[in-house]
Amino acid sequence: MMTRALAIGVLIGFGAGMIPRGAEASVDTNRELTLSFVNYYLQNKEYESAQRFLADHLRADPRDSGAWNLLGLTFIRAEKLEQANQAFYRAVTQAELTDTQRPIYLYHYADALNRSGEIEKAQAALKQIEGDDRLASTVTEALRTISAKQPLPELSLASTTQFTGHVSLSSGYDTNVLMTSDTSAEALDASDIASPFILPAAQLGWEFDGLGGRMDAVTVGAFTYQLAESAQRFNSLYGSFTLGWRREQEEFTRWEWRFDNTFDLSLVNLDGTLGLFNLSDAVTAHALWNHGAKVRTDFSLGVGYASYPQADDALEDDDRSGLILRPSITHQRELGPGQLEAGVEYEQVFASGSNFVSSAFAFPITWRQPVFGFWQGKLLFEPTLTSYPDSSDDRSDTLLKAGLGMGRALGQRWYLSADYSFRSNSSTLEEATYSRHSLSVLMSYAL
Repeated sequence: MMTRALAIGVLIGFGAGMIPRGAEASVDTNRELTLSFVNYYLQNKEYESAQRFLADHLRADPRDSGAWNLLGLTFIRAEKLEQANQAFYRAVTQAELTDTQRPIYLYHYADALNRSGEIEKAQAALKQIEGDDRLASTVTEALRTISAKQPLPELSLASTTQFTGHVSLSSGYDTNVLMTSDTSAEALDASDIASPFILPAAQLGWEFDGLGGRMDAVTVGAFTYQLAESAQRFNSLYGSFTLGWRREQEEFTRWEWRFDNTFDLSLVNLDGTLGLFNLSDAVTAHALWNHGAKVRTDFSLGVGYASYPQADDALEDDDRSGLILRPSITHQRELGPGQLEAGVEYEQVFASGSNFVSSAFAFPITWRQPVFGFWQGKLLFEPTLTSYPDSSDDRSDTLLKAGLGMGRALGQRWYLSADYSFRSNSSTLEEATYSRHSLSVLMSYAL
């Protein structure tokens, strides 16, 4: 029973890791870090440094309308109006008409035009955004008080709710769906344990004001369908809901805070129909320390509970349900054109069954860097050491995970990625020693 639980657990984890948000992690991470670093430069009035940083970023990601807007703001503060006009114009033209940030870019463009003395063009830009509820009062005041070569009123946004969404389809090949041990695999054909798979997924998100800060709610659903008949009993359905809170930061600050609560539900095709495999809930607190323009550290502490239904004939010592404690430290640093992320994660599982009481240390390392023009490359390596001090087999495991991938945006809405991953678990429990390769291609569409 222990081997089967291991197999299903890793299978569910594999499927959940391929949701749309994960697919766009490289692009999103680059843009979020760019915002943080440029705010640092602006606060310290290092406008030329901010402009150089943004220029490098935009060479790799020229469709980032938010970065063009930031570049315009640096030129405004440096009183370089011609360059500001050009940057804001690129922000407006790169953003889609449905982009909720586009009216803000238009307001900044109108401000730069008016400062340059082009009052009629500024008025025309303002009239395009009169109907935006968030900007209405500020735009009305700007049109009433506009005066050539003077700044427009400071932009003030009304509270707003924003919706986001992605749908994706990925397909690939897994060499060891059943997590068959190396010893057992030697006596089997590859077709007995491997399978192509198809994984459709969807993600919906809402962002809104609440509790004195900014809140976001994200729900994810993914279904993994194994094409090989021998693996179809491990078809799985995964769902999660996360509610997060953060303090809005208008300028660069040394410390940022965020809290998340995540509920996960996993169903697996065990007996010809999907049945409950696992449900869990975890609360995580993050304290992010911004050391400087290109360095930050995330201190997090997660506390959760996982429940695994037990069969009537299951051994009491194999009950995996219990409290989970997960502290971690993750360090992020810009190094030339790339980004290094390295950390230490600890997990203590207080399972009800003695065979699954465990403590583990993981050491994840990730490197991201632009490759082949507009592609974003990623390398990862993560060793994990796990001990099961109360198990009947005196079990201990060493898990090695490695992978590489690359992805790129195709226009404003499409995203394409290809990924390879490898896992190898060496255990004192022979049936838990296995290796696994997987290759996948994913296409995602932003709603």
